[in-house]
Amino acid sequence: MSTETRHAHRPSGKCSEGLEIGAVSVKWVRWSEDDGSVAEVVRHEGRPEERVREIFGRHGSNEDSRLVMTGQSARAFLDLPYRSETECLEKAVSFQGLRPDILLSLGGETSSVYPMRDGSIKNVISTSKCAAGTGEFIVQQFQRMGLSLEEGLAEARTGRLVQMATRCSVHCKSDATHKLNKGECSPGDIARSLVNDLAKKVSELVELAQWPLSSILLCGGVSQNGLFVETLRTFLAKSEIRVLPESPYLEAYGASLFASELSRKGAVSRRRSGFRASKLPFSILRPLDDAEPLLEYRVRAETEKRIQEDGSYILGVDAGSTTTKVVLINVADGSIGASSYLRTLGNPVQATKDCLSRTIGQLGGASIKIVQAGVTGSGRELVSVYLDNCESVNEILAHARAAA
Repeated sequence: MSTETRHAHRPSGKCSEGLEIGAVSVKWVRWSEDDGSVAEVVRHEGRPEERVREIFGRHGSNEDSRLVMTGQSARAFLDLPYRSETECLEKAVSFQGLRPDILLSLGGETSSVYPMRDGSIKNVISTSKCAAGTGEFIVQQFQRMGLSLEEGLAEARTGRLVQMATRCSVHCKSDATHKLNKGECSPGDIARSLVNDLAKKVSELVELAQWPLSSILLCGGVSQNGLFVETLRTFLAKSEIRVLPESPYLEAYGASLFASELSRKGAVSRRRSGFRASKLPFSILRPLDDAEPLLEYRVRAETEKRIQEDGSYILGVDAGSTTTKVVLINVADGSIGASSYLRTLGNPVQATKDCLSRTIGQLGGASIKIVQAGVTGSGRELVSVYLDNCESVNEILAHARAAA
C-alpha cells in the first residue's frame, strides 16, 4: 500500500481532517486553507491506534483542526465526531460532481458494490468472508513467494494464466504451492492468475447487482493495482471504469468534507484528548508460558550439535510448502551434526541448495561421508531428482517414523 504525503508540516489556518480505520489500513486526509492538502495511507498490522498516533505526531495540529472519523474500528478508541462509511462515500462522490451507476469499494478484506442513483447509495452487495476474493489474499500469496506487492505485480505482467482452485483460499494456496514446488509454473504465473481471478470475482459481484453498469467508480486500496484495473476492464468491457486520485482514501476524503462543515466547537485542538481507553470485547487466556510445567519432554539429553571427522551421516530434507529444513544425522550414534531452516519461497530446489550451503558452512572444514539421503514435503519429487533420485516419502510416513 502506497503512502502519499504533501506539505507534511504544522498547518496554519482552518483545517478539515478525515480519518478512516479499515480492516487493513489507516487512511487520513487533511485540507488546510493555507497549505493545501496532505493524505496518508498506512497498513496498521493490527495496531490501528498506534498508527493513528504516529500520523497525528508526524503532521501536527492547531487550534482550528476539525476532524471526522469513519470505519467501525475507529469507535473502539476514538471519541470524535463520526459518520458512516456510506455517508462519507456519498459526500465524496457528490463533491466531485460525479453520478456513477456503481461505486465499487475494493478493500483489503472485502469488496462491496454500491448501486447509486442521483448520487445516493441505494443498496450494498458485499463479498463473502472467504479470504480468496480479497486484495489482502493476493498480498499474502505474494509474500509466500518472497515477493512484495510491487514485485508480484511486475512478475504478473509477464505471467500466464494457470488453473487453480480459486473459489477457496485454502485450496487456492495449496494449488499455488504444489504447482510451484513441482515446477509446473512460475511465480509470475501464480501472480497473474490471482489478479485475474480477483478481477473476475469482482465483475461477477458487480453483475449480481442487476443495475445499470455504464459508469463505475473505484475506491479502496485495490484501485491502485493497475493490472487488476486493466483486467477488470476486460471483464466489464461495456462499462466506463474510473479511478480518482482520491480513490485509495475516498471514505476519509468524504469524512474531511463533513469535518469542514463542523462549527468552531467541533475543533479538536488537542488530539490526544480524542483518544479513550479501549475495552477489549473478548476475554484473555493465560499465556502459554504458564503451562510449561505441564509439558513432558522426551528428547535426547545431549542436544549439542557436533561433527565427527570422517564420520558417516544421513542427510534428511523436508521441502515443505512454506519452509525447507535440512539435517545431518550421525549413523554411529544418531546425534545431530548440523541443520538449517529457511523459507521455501516457491522454489524447493533453490531452498534446498541454500540450506545445504548453510549446513556445509557449519562443518568447520571437516570431511564427512553422506551414506544416504531422504526427502519429504510437498516439493519432495523435484528435490529427490536434484539429490540423485534419493529416497522420497510423504509427510505422514516421515512423521510416524520420527515419532517412533
